[in-house]
Amino acid sequence: MEKNLRRLLEQREAIKIKNSSRYEVLEEVHNVLVKVPKVSGYMMPQNGFTTADNKKIPSYWRNGKPLEKGTFLNVFFYNISRNDHEKKIVAKVKVIKKVLPDGREFVMLDVFRNDHASKAEYDLKIVTKKESAEPGTEIMGTNRKIVFRKIEKK
Repeated sequence: MEKNLRRLLEQREAIKIKNSSRYEVLEEVHNVLVKVPKVSGYMMPQNGFTTADNKKIPSYWRNGKPLEKGTFLNVFFYNISRNDHEKKIVAKVKVIKKVLPDGREFVMLDVFRNDHASKAEYDLKIVTKKESAEPGTEIMGTNRKIVFRKIEKK
C-alpha cells in the first residue's frame, strides 16, 4: 500500500512539473512612472498564493491590457491600494517572458510600487514598432513593443 501511494505521489509531482510554465525575467527597470488603471472588468484584485516550489506570491491586481487581434498584455500590480487607481506611481517594473508547456510564449509585466523612490526616471510606453526605432521588448503576436523612455530633466 505504502509503495503504491509513493508511486502515485511521484506521478502527481511529475505531472505538476510537466504542466508548469517557465518564467524568465527579460528586463528589470527601477523608478518607472506607471499609470494604474481604473477598477474594471480588465483590472481585478487577486488573492496571493504559494507556488509549487513554495514561493509566496502576495495579493495583487491583475490587468489585461487589450492590444490587437485579441491579444492582451497581462500586467500585475503589487503593493497598490484602491486609492492608487487612475493615478501615476513610481515603480520597479519587470518584463517577464512566460513559456507554456506547449511552447507558446507570452510577455507580461510585474509592477511593484516603490514608496522609497525619490522620483521617476523612466516612462513606461507600449508603442508600435513603426512609431519608434527605440530598443524594446516585442510583444508576441502583435506589432507592439515595451519601451522604457528616460524622462528628460526640466
